[in-house]
Amino acid sequence: MDGLMDYADGVDVEDLEYGYGQEEDIDDYEYDADDSPFNDEGFSFQETVEHCVLPTTNDAIGHIGKLLFWCFVLRIIVTLSSGRTSCMVHLASALIGCLVLHHFFTDLLVTFVVHAALSYVTLAAVTRLAPRYAGLLVTAVSLTFVLSCELWLVEAARWHSVRGAQMILMMKAVSAGLDGSPAAPPPGPLQYAGYLLHPGTVVFGPWIALADYTAAVHTRPAQLASMRWVVTSVGSLVLGLVFMTVSTCWLNWLLPDRLVLISMWIVAYREALSFRSSHYFVSFVSQAAANVSGITSAVWSPSGELLVSRPTAIEAPRSLVEVVVNWNLPMHYWLKTYVFRVARPAGTAAAVLCTYGASAVLHGLNFQLAAVLLSLGVYTYTEHRLRGQLGDALGLCVLARRCAQPCSRHAGAGRWAARALNLPLALLAAFHLAYLGVVFDGSSAGASGYHWRHTLDKWEALGFASHWVAAGSLVVTWLL
Repeated sequence: MDGLMDYADGVDVEDLEYGYGQEEDIDDYEYDADDSPFNDEGFSFQETVEHCVLPTTNDAIGHIGKLLFWCFVLRIIVTLSSGRTSCMVHLASALIGCLVLHHFFTDLLVTFVVHAALSYVTLAAVTRLAPRYAGLLVTAVSLTFVLSCELWLVEAARWHSVRGAQMILMMKAVSAGLDGSPAAPPPGPLQYAGYLLHPGTVVFGPWIALADYTAAVHTRPAQLASMRWVVTSVGSLVLGLVFMTVSTCWLNWLLPDRLVLISMWIVAYREALSFRSSHYFVSFVSQAAANVSGITSAVWSPSGELLVSRPTAIEAPRSLVEVVVNWNLPMHYWLKTYVFRVARPAGTAAAVLCTYGASAVLHGLNFQLAAVLLSLGVYTYTEHRLRGQLGDALGLCVLARRCAQPCSRHAGAGRWAARALNLPLALLAAFHLAYLGVVFDGSSAGASGYHWRHTLDKWEALGFASHWVAAGSLVVTWLL
């Protein structure tokens, strides 16, 4: 193999950002969906374990094991530094990160080094000349480099394999530029390189702020010596491998293609769940790598427990907004902090549009992702309005039945009505997720990004049902 690759009541409009997910998944890591023998429908449980689960898991451990080994090496170096930040620690982080990148992406390592160098030169120069525009210009340079690689400099299939890791690097560069104070000097070149190329976050993520990295290399030896990180890392790794086998093996065994004769929606649900499971695999592996390398907390996880994704909140959501937030917690925080709030002075509509555009660009310029993200944005906005208006309507009905008493005694009627909507909206969210996720079917056609026709064909086969339901919901909000 070439390597690993790829709500609540009263929700705030800031939560309507559209970070649908990391583009990394396991399509290039597992067997090709078109050639896999598990498309045959006569495989038993034992054969599935023998021919899919075991070889796929062994191969995963081989690749992930190398990543975790180098993360552990960095942890030892930080421990031996006795909590003192030194150039050697930053240099070790950058060099080990390069080794990890070379293992996964071979000669495309140069694109990461060039990206990091360009962003640092821009940050250092602009901080001295026009510090107010440091974040904006770093964003422009990173975006220009990524788009140039995607459109002209790197072959499409090869760029598709590194897009997720480049997205993490770009998020780090932009946040470092926007977090800096005009009066403060930029980080040193070694510190910046150690941050951007940190081995625990450089391949699968998660995104961490510069302050998180700095805190990690300041960690005291006593904290690093604690064995809690071992339990956390092993647990994350095991969960990741479980989700990988679910995506690669078990879903094809439990829900074979012949079920399309019963309903196309069963197979659509299987393909969407397979995509979500591959995302959970990446999320839990990224948690494990970050923990092993010494990252124990982050700005997006103030509780001290690194949690990249919440599968239970996604598979059994109260709303689509809950799915959006819990799909990728670091990206949710990043988009809210560095896009939505920055653009908010221009108006809420402009901020939402900028957030959608930023998410689409981060995930790559292709019709498939743009269409899914745009659809998800419209769905969450519609659901937000629908929940509020239906909740108000149901609350008024409750109050009308109790009109003999003062309305102030029944202030909880609206909250009761909102809770009553959780189940139907959860079912609606599951319906939309099956429809949107069916375009990520893991076929070989996606090696360099799916063609726009692929997305429309998948949705056309389902009668564009989800879009029609969303349109009907939007009409209801207007009528109410």
